[in-house]
Amino acid sequence: VRHREYGKDDRLSEIGRQQMLRLAKQIKPYLEEQRVRVLTSTAQRAVDSAKVLTKELKIKTFRRRNKLYYEICHHEQDSFVAFNLIIKEFADVDTLVLMTHLEYVRDIPLLFGRIILGINFERIVPEKGQARIIDCEAKTAIIIR
Repeated sequence: VRHREYGKDDRLSEIGRQQMLRLAKQIKPYLEEQRVRVLTSTAQRAVDSAKVLTKELKIKTFRRRNKLYYEICHHEQDSFVAFNLIIKEFADVDTLVLMTHLEYVRDIPLLFGRIILGINFERIVPEKGQARIIDCEAKTAIIIR
């Protein structure tokens, strides 16, 4: 999930909160009867988005990870560092929700598809507040707007 609209203070705006509430309702059917973990970048806009999402979806908590904050990590290989973190965090859950930024919502699904599923997903850049859902069994990916 790419974080929603935010203001100059790096906090989620009221419009962003409303957008995140709508997105939570849209992705809820994909998470029913799943063991879900939410990971978020440490950027305040992503943390605020994760708070709205977890509250709306009745998920107890989320984990903050610096490695999901692209502005701290300026190197191409950091996508692989973030990818390896994701693989470790995914080990004991059915569904992993990532709340992060443009570069990672663009790059991580491509790495996941190629390395884990053995397929090449189309390079799609989700807009703010959109979600990319990967179905590992069907080996497909969709964008939730």
